[in-house]
Amino acid sequence: MPRISAKDAKPKVDRAPTEEMPVATEEQPAAAPVQIVERRIELVTVEVPLGEPPRRFDQVHIEGWLRGDVAHTFARIRQALWDQGAKTADGRPCKSNPDVMRWLMEQFAQ
Repeated sequence: MPRISAKDAKPKVDRAPTEEMPVATEEQPAAAPVQIVERRIELVTVEVPLGEPPRRFDQVHIEGWLRGDVAHTFARIRQALWDQGAKTADGRPCKSNPDVMRWLMEQFAQ
């Protein structure tokens, strides 16, 4: 395919706007309507047995998977904490799964 040099190229002609080419205006298009979702938050009371460990623990590593109804319940707790802007004892917002577990354990420790 032959190359066309810049001096041989046809100059671009600015065309006047037509019906097919709308003129840009300063007005912004109307924003899409905003849908506000209100989530229902329930409070439950749970009895948790607390035993006496053989010694004082300063830290514990927890790792595992939650599945099915248990995972769904955890997600409900996490969402409610996010919606309420809950924070852990050190002031961190409950944004991650470990933050949610930390918050839960702090509630049991009180």
